[in-house]
Amino acid sequence: MELSKRMRVLEVNNTDIIGRIFNGYDLHLGLIERNVDAKQVVLDKQSEVSTVLQLNVDEIIRQEISYVEKQLAVSNILFPYAEHLMKLREFKTADIVHYHFPYHQMFSILDYPKLMKENCVWTIHDPWILTGNCVHPLECEKWKDECKECHNLDDDYFPMLKDNVNFMWNVKKKVLKEINPHIIVASKWMKKQIELSPLTCHFTKIHIIPFGICTGDESKESWINRGDKVTIGFRSETGYVKGCSLLYDALRILKDKSHYKLEAVGNGDVPQDICQMYEVAEHGFVGEREKLMKILDSCDIFVMPSLAESFGLMAIEAMACKCVVICFQGTAVEENINAPECGLAVAYKSAEELAKAIETLHMSRENLLERQEKGYHYVKDRYSFEQYVDRHKRLFEDIVRENKINKIAVI
Repeated sequence: MELSKRMRVLEVNNTDIIGRIFNGYDLHLGLIERNVDAKQVVLDKQSEVSTVLQLNVDEIIRQEISYVEKQLAVSNILFPYAEHLMKLREFKTADIVHYHFPYHQMFSILDYPKLMKENCVWTIHDPWILTGNCVHPLECEKWKDECKECHNLDDDYFPMLKDNVNFMWNVKKKVLKEINPHIIVASKWMKKQIELSPLTCHFTKIHIIPFGICTGDESKESWINRGDKVTIGFRSETGYVKGCSLLYDALRILKDKSHYKLEAVGNGDVPQDICQMYEVAEHGFVGEREKLMKILDSCDIFVMPSLAESFGLMAIEAMACKCVVICFQGTAVEENINAPECGLAVAYKSAEELAKAIETLHMSRENLLERQEKGYHYVKDRYSFEQYVDRHKRLFEDIVRENKINKIAVI
């Protein structure tokens, strides 16, 4: 069955510019280029693009709701903005409504059955919806059995003042059993987590669409030809899950420190002793893609020591700029950097193994160059932005056709 009119797609997220590659902003622009009537609706609009709409909410009340939720030790239960969304003409007329982070102070979980109808697609970006509270449970497996007696109330993203995690787990169970939307995940790892969770194991329409990016300069000059130090790039963050403390320990272990220099992006500060050991450039948070790509182009190795990732977009961005990525085993990053063929995955939480991998690449120039080339072409073949948009467009078209067929069958 052919589509008789331009497909109308509404991307829904809490914000547009931050996380634009994967939160619907860049995607809706790509869909527009493919003759789709695409728009994005957000709570916090930072762009000046006319196809991005902003929900009209009182920010002071929103902050007050957030404060009350914190005191009650609950998350995303009291926010009333589903009604705001459902009143929009763009929502009522959309062929596809595509949610990204509906739980970032945007909608109440209790409203999901109203929001997620037959034309709904939901990209689950992280495991928060599978647990009682934490975004990444790491080695803890209590999320598979009601999240009783939580030992991670100091979660990097959703800290709780008291243990109300089991209550939240059961709220999610009650709500999620009522829905079975089309789900998009970026990795096999994330798909497996959804299938293992008692909260979402009944979801039957799960689609894997990896994130897409633009590749860097194919003619990048290597450090060997530059006659320079090996440049190690990384994301400096303060949260425990990002694993920066383990990277800093690895940098302290490296023997020939004079052979390396560091490029750090992110909101965290590099420790003073590391700055004294190495030549360090700290760029802070980099929101402009061109600037980030330029920084990554100057790196030879990119270390991503995250203890958990649902995909690891920055690792792919680094590979697109011909960096060899080093990560920990058992995370989604290992899968997506095609370790050990392209990148390197080392023993989980081992600073010693991180240091060893860096030294191995430094000592074997041929190995480093070969992995840089393999990684670049791997990303170019599998993670292009064009593929990312086209895969979404095909899925959306399939769902629209399926819905039309179902409506005709009912009639």
